[in-house]
Amino acid sequence: MKNPQYLLWICLLFFGRTFYLNAQDSGCNNENFELGTLEGWQSFIGFITTEGDVTINTAATSNFQHLITNTNLSPDPVAADCDLSIPRVAVGGNHSLRLGNKSSGGGAERVVKTFTVTPENTYFLVQYAVMLEDPGHSPELQPRFEMRVFNEMGDLLPCGEYAVRASPDIPGFVPCNGWEVLPWTSVGFELSSYVGQAITIELLTTDCGKGDHAGYAYIDAACLPLDISFESDICIGEGSATLSVAEGFAVYLWSNGETGRTATIENAKVGDVVSVELTSVTGCSITLSDTIEAPPNSLEVLLEPIEVPQICEGETVVIEVNGTNLETIYWKDFDLYANPFEVIPMTTTTYELIPIDFNGCQHPLELVTIVVNPPPNIEITASEQNICNGETVELSLEVNNDNGFRWLDNGDNASIRILQPSETRTFYAEADGIGTCPTAMDSLTIVVTDSQPIDYTKTPNATICVGESITLSIENRTNIEGIEWEGLQNEAFLIEVSPSESQYFVFSLRAADCAYLQKDSILVEVLSTSNALNYCSLYVPTAFSPNKDGINDVLQVTTNCFQNTPNANDFTFKVFNRWGEVVFEANDVLQSWDGSDLPNGLYVWWLSFEGELESVCRARIFEKGNVLLIR
Repeated sequence: MKNPQYLLWICLLFFGRTFYLNAQDSGCNNENFELGTLEGWQSFIGFITTEGDVTINTAATSNFQHLITNTNLSPDPVAADCDLSIPRVAVGGNHSLRLGNKSSGGGAERVVKTFTVTPENTYFLVQYAVMLEDPGHSPELQPRFEMRVFNEMGDLLPCGEYAVRASPDIPGFVPCNGWEVLPWTSVGFELSSYVGQAITIELLTTDCGKGDHAGYAYIDAACLPLDISFESDICIGEGSATLSVAEGFAVYLWSNGETGRTATIENAKVGDVVSVELTSVTGCSITLSDTIEAPPNSLEVLLEPIEVPQICEGETVVIEVNGTNLETIYWKDFDLYANPFEVIPMTTTTYELIPIDFNGCQHPLELVTIVVNPPPNIEITASEQNICNGETVELSLEVNNDNGFRWLDNGDNASIRILQPSETRTFYAEADGIGTCPTAMDSLTIVVTDSQPIDYTKTPNATICVGESITLSIENRTNIEGIEWEGLQNEAFLIEVSPSESQYFVFSLRAADCAYLQKDSILVEVLSTSNALNYCSLYVPTAFSPNKDGINDVLQVTTNCFQNTPNANDFTFKVFNRWGEVVFEANDVLQSWDGSDLPNGLYVWWLSFEGELESVCRARIFEKGNVLLIR
C-alpha cells in the first residue's frame, strides 16, 4: 500500500511519551530484545524498486540490516551531527534493535512478532526512533518507516497502522543536515478484546527507490497488563481510595471526573465500582472498570481525650493515646507506629494520628496540637554605650512575650529609662517565661568617660577667585577621632571646595575619648574678576627721547600685575604710526622700543593681557594711548 507524503494515522494509539521497559519475562518472549538476540522475532530482507514498490519476503537475518544494539554504543551518529543526543537503546533497557542502516542501496528490511494475548499482556508498547534521509523524491520513492498490527486472520486491527515517509515538516521530526530525525517515541496497542488470539506486529524500513538515500529505525517493545491499580485505607464505613492506570494515554477520564493517570476517590465505600475511560490522541477509546474490595474485619475504636501540656522550646513531651480496641497509633508525620510516642517539637505543631485497631485497620484521623512556648528573650539596648560624663543615655528593653519583666537594680518594669550616670555602670534586666519556660536575663554596660582637651591646626581664612577651588584641612590633631562638615555630609579631615560666593565652612570635631563635638569654621572669601584692577597698577610714558643720554631713551610698559613670567599672560604691546602701521610689537612686558630710524612725532599704542596677582583674580586688561617721540 502506497502512503501519502505525510504521517498516515489510521486511528492509531500514538502517545508522545517515553516508557521505561523492563527486562522481565512478560510472556511475549524477548519482545524487548533483552536476550541480545532476535529470538522470538522473524526477520526479513528485500528491496525497493525505482517505481517505489517494496518487496521484503526473504527470510534472513543480516547484522547490517538487523543489528542488536547495546548501552555501550555511542548515540546515533546522524543525530549527533545536529547536536541531537539520541541513544541507540531505549531508556531503561540494555538492548534495542536497529532496523536498517544509514548506508543507501535500495535495501528494505522488516521484523515480525506473533504472540498470544493473555490477561497479563493486553497492552503492547512499541518504542522507536527514526532516521529518514530526505532527497526530495516523489513520495513513493522516499525512505520510509512503517508499523502494522494484524489479528490471527491477517486483518489490520483498528488503530493498527502507522506509516511515515521522509518529508520536510513531519510532526515530531527534526530536520538534520538532509535527514528527518524522530527522537524516541512510543506507540501503544490495546489488545484486551483479543485475549486467547494470536496477534502479529510488523515493522519495516526502506531506503529510497533510486538507491541513493537511506532510512532506518531503532525499535524496542514491551508486553504489559492493562488494569486499574487500587490502594485503600477503608476499614469501617467510608475512606479514600487511590487508583492508577498505565501511562501513555492522551486523555484519562475517571468516573469521579478526575483527568490524571491517578485519581483519588473520597468517601469511597466497599463495593463501589470505579471506571476510567482511556483515549489516544486519535480518539480511540477503551473503558476499564474495577470494584473496591472489602477490607479486613475491623473493630470499633473509642479513644479517651488526649491531654497534651504546653511545653517550652526544646523540651520533650510524651503523648499516650488510650482507648478501647486500640492496638497502636500510626504517626503520619513520622511514618511510624508507636504508642506512647516521644516528640521534641521546636514550634507549636499539629500532628496527624491514625488509630489502628487489633485487626490492623485504620480509623479516622486524629489531630493533636502541642503548644510550644518560645523561651523568653530580653535585650537591653542603649542610645549610646560610650558617653561623656554629664551626658544622658536612653536604655530600652525588648521582650518577646508579655509575661512580665523588670530592671534588677530598682525592680521597675518600665521599658524605657533615661539616665545620666556619672561613672561606668552595668545594668541588668530579667524576663519571665511562659508555662515551664525559665526566666531570661540580659545586661549592658554603659561606659562613662571624662574627656581630655583637643587641639588642632586649621587652614587659615583665604581668598580665591570665582571658579577656583581651595583645599581645607584640619592637621596636627590631638585627641580628635572624627569631623563633620556642616551641610557637606563629609567626614574627611581634608576636603576640596569651590564656593561661588564668600562662605564660612563650619565643622565639628569629635573628641577621641568622648562623644562631644567642638565647632569651628574657616572663611573662604570669593572675589570676582571685576576686583582685579583694584589690586595692580599700569604705567606707559606719554613721551620719550631716544638720544642715548640715559634719560627716557626707550618706551617701556611698567606694571605690577604679574607675579609669574611676564609673557605667560597673553601679553601684547603694539605701537602704530599715523597711517595705522605697526612699527613695534612686543609679547614680553620687559621688552622696550627705542624708536630707531623713525621720525619724531606722535604715535599710538595699545596693550592687552591678563592680570595676575597673589589673592587677586585674573582679568583681561586692554589699554591704549599716545606717546610723543622727541630727539
